Amino acid sequence: MRKGLAGLLGALLPMAAAHAGFTPLGLPGSQVVALSRDGCFAAGSLVSGPAGGFRWSAAGGVELLREAVTVRGLSASGRYVSGSVFDEQARQVAGYWDADGRLHRLGGLADWAAIGQVSEAFGISDEPRVVGNARRRAEGPAAFVWSPAEGLRELPVPARGAATHAVGLGDGGRVYGWMQTPQGASGVLWQDGRTQILAGAAGEVLGADHRGQILLGLATRGGSAHSVYRWRAADGARVLVEDGLQAQPMLFAASDDGRIAVGGTGTGERREAVVWIEGRSLLTLAQVLAEHAIPLPANWKPSVLTAVSGDGRRLAGWGSFDGRLDSFVVDLDAGAALQDCASRP
Repeated sequence: MRKGLAGLLGALLPMAAAHAGFTPLGLPGSQVVALSRDGCFAAGSLVSGPAGGFRWSAAGGVELLREAVTVRGLSASGRYVSGSVFDEQARQVAGYWDADGRLHRLGGLADWAAIGQVSEAFGISDEPRVVGNARRRAEGPAAFVWSPAEGLRELPVPARGAATHAVGLGDGGRVYGWMQTPQGASGVLWQDGRTQILAGAAGEVLGADHRGQILLGLATRGGSAHSVYRWRAADGARVLVEDGLQAQPMLFAASDDGRIAVGGTGTGERREAVVWIEGRSLLTLAQVLAEHAIPLPANWKPSVLTAVSGDGRRLAGWGSFDGRLDSFVVDLDAGAALQDCASRP
């Protein structure tokens, strides 16, 4: 990727030194939200500072996205970043940054004209195609898909009056997300012109693996969250974490084989990063670090894990360092995966 580009890359910061598998990004106010499939790139939002978002690479460090309002997604290769920016009328609209550093504003649905938030991009592929959510005049939010050939269009509504939310893109053009009706929330897939309501996935879809084959969600009962589920085409929905925990966990991303999923529990100062491992259920990040003999640097308190590479070797998240927000990556191979990324441009 090109560096030092006007409008996208405000600064190039050196990568923080690795701590035996735990690598702080050294970017105050940052909240990483996504990893590329190989784990060599990350992207996230900045709560404070000279920019609203960033893209990080193991080889090149941090690139600031100065016009970003939010950052929500990263393509599988790490070349494209999605989120939102302001348009010329100071409205928040969906946008993405390409591999050459150009910002592309996507606007909103044709029948919407208002102040405030018009649309926001969440998932992005390497074609690129973009999915996200936009406001409608008459009803709730609508899931959309954007492509260079067709522009921005609303995805089909699977049930009359439903509010729809697109979360991400998978292989083969599959779009995953969820819908909300008076009866509750359900997972939804859009692919090849068809819309599928996911049986058993009774709750919001929060994330997936990089292929979009394994969906993670928060099941609800009586309007309240009660368990974390995983959905796969082969075996449908399965509860991964039962209710009854003091702090409701949420899982946001999975490895491509589905054996590892990452997330967090609690809120505020009680947040704690967690890892779900097939056959072992839910572990805290502190337990995982100890098992891999990875020391946690002094004054660090990880709050949540938001991303994992396709092979499950690298995790990413954010927390507090000396009482301020910052982001980190965790290399479960004690440095091997970071070294593999060092030669990537």
